[in-house]
Amino acid sequence: MTIMTFNRIILFLALLFLSFTSMAQGTISAEIRPRTEYNHGVKALAFEDQEPGLFTSQRSRLNFGYTSPSYDLYVCLQDIRTWGNTSQLVVADGAFSSIHEGWALARLNERLSLKLGRQEINLDDQRIFGAVAWAQQARSHDAALLQYQDDSAGIKMQFGVAYNQEGPNLIGNVYRIPKSYKTFQYLWFHKDFKHLNLSVLALNLGQDAVKRNSHATLFNQTLGFRTSYKKEKLKWNLAFYQQLGLTGDTLETQLNAQLLSLDASFSLSSKLEGTLGFEYLSGQSETEAINTADYTETLRSFNPYFGTNHKFNGVMDYFYVGNHAGSVGLVDLYAKLAYKEEKWKTSLAVHSFSAAADVLDRTKLQEDNTVAAMSSGLGTEIDITFGTNLVKGVALDLGYSQMLGTETLVAIRGGSTSAISNWAYAMFTFNPSFLQ
Repeated sequence: MTIMTFNRIILFLALLFLSFTSMAQGTISAEIRPRTEYNHGVKALAFEDQEPGLFTSQRSRLNFGYTSPSYDLYVCLQDIRTWGNTSQLVVADGAFSSIHEGWALARLNERLSLKLGRQEINLDDQRIFGAVAWAQQARSHDAALLQYQDDSAGIKMQFGVAYNQEGPNLIGNVYRIPKSYKTFQYLWFHKDFKHLNLSVLALNLGQDAVKRNSHATLFNQTLGFRTSYKKEKLKWNLAFYQQLGLTGDTLETQLNAQLLSLDASFSLSSKLEGTLGFEYLSGQSETEAINTADYTETLRSFNPYFGTNHKFNGVMDYFYVGNHAGSVGLVDLYAKLAYKEEKWKTSLAVHSFSAAADVLDRTKLQEDNTVAAMSSGLGTEIDITFGTNLVKGVALDLGYSQMLGTETLVAIRGGSTSAISNWAYAMFTFNPSFLQ
C-alpha cells in the first residue's frame, strides 16, 4: 500500500467516524509503540566476533470502532517501521503500512453473531491461535467466524473458516504466498465451571504444496484440549494437542506430532506469585532419519502454527518464532517469580531447554562414520522484565535476557558457546483515546 493511498484511507475513516460523535457510539483511539532493542544472540547463539545489533522499531496504529444494537464495525490501520530506514526527504517510504484489522460483526440474536473480515483470532492462552502482539506487525486472518456465547451457562463456541487466494483468480487456485496457508476450518468449544474451565479445539489446516508440475492442498489436523483450575492461592493449567494428516512438499509425508504442557502457580503473598511449568513439543530424530529408511515418511515435529509463540519458551525467540519448525522438538522446564505492585511489576523466569528427539553428532559421523546422538541439553535462558505506568496512558517496559547455550544448540542453530548471547529492550506504549 502506498503512503498516499494509506493517508487517504486514514482521512476518509476519520471523517466517517467523527460523524458518529453525536450518537456516542463511535470510538477513535491510537497506539504509538517505539521499542529499542540490543541484540547479541537472539534466535541463535552469537559468534565470538559478532557485532551486536541496536535498533528502534515502531508501531503506529489508528483504531476506529462503531457499535450499534445490530452490528459492530472495527478498523485498525498500522504503520511499521525501523527508525532511520528511509531518508528524510523521502518520496517512497520504506515502512510497512497496512490494514491490520477491518471487520464487521452482525448480531443474529442475543447469543449468536457472525464476524467477517480481517481480524485477530485469540483462543485460550494463544498457544494455537494468537495475535502475536509482541511483534510490531502482529498477526491477523481474513476469515469468517460464527460465534455463540451463553454467559448464564458459561459456554462459548466459535466456528471459523478461511479460504485464501493470491488475487481474484479467474483460472486456477494455486496459492504461493509465503508464511501463509490456503484454507482452514476450526471449531472451538469453551465451558466454565465453578473453579475449572475446559476448552476443546479441532483445526483442519490446508496448505498448498507445489513440486515440479504437481500441485495439491495438503490437510493436517490439530486436535486437543486445555483445562484450567483456580481456587484461592492455587491455579494450574493442563493442555494436550495431537497433529495428524499430510504435510511437506513431498505431497505424501504423514504428520504425527504432540504437544503436552502443564504448569502450576501459587500465590506466595498478595503480591508475589511463583510458577513451575513443563512443556513438551515432539520432534524429528536426526539419528533415526539415518538409521531407518522409512523414518522420514512421517514428520513428528509439532508446529504451533498460529500461536503467540514469543509468549512461550523464553523471550529470546530461539524456538518456534519463525524457526525450529520440523526440527528436533523441545522440552522446556521453567520456573518463574512475578511480583506486582499497584503501579509496577517485575518478573524473573528461568528456562532449561532440551531436545525432544536425538540431535545427530555430525563430528563423529564425519570422523568414523558413527551415527550417535549428542547430549539432549540445549541451554538455559534467564529472562528479567520490568513494567510500569509512567502516567495515565503511557507504559514503560524493560527487559534483559541471556542464553547459556550448549554445543548441541550450536549444532542445530550455529553460533558459539564462548560468546555472550544476550538481549535487552526498552519499550514505550502510548494509548490515547480521542473519542469514547
